[in-house]
Amino acid sequence: MAAEKEDKAIATACFDHIGLSPDKYRVGHTKVFFRAGVLGELEEIRDDKLAKIITWLQATIRGFITTKRYKKLHEQRYDF
Repeated sequence: MAAEKEDKAIATACFDHIGLSPDKYRVGHTKVFFRAGVLGELEEIRDDKLAKIITWLQATIRGFITTKRYKKLHEQRYDF
């Protein structure tokens, strides 16, 4: 019983964190029920978050590769 209430609280906290209005969903014993159109809204939120994460990851990798190339060229130039 305690785990069930904790699961509901965690699900509710997740929806509160993303800013989903409580009247757009209901947390049942084993399922979450959404009103019409809410799944599309959640998918848009997910797509935006994923785009930001992927952009950050690409920028970090490009920076790493560029730094690595620069160090190699720098060593070649000043290595006698």
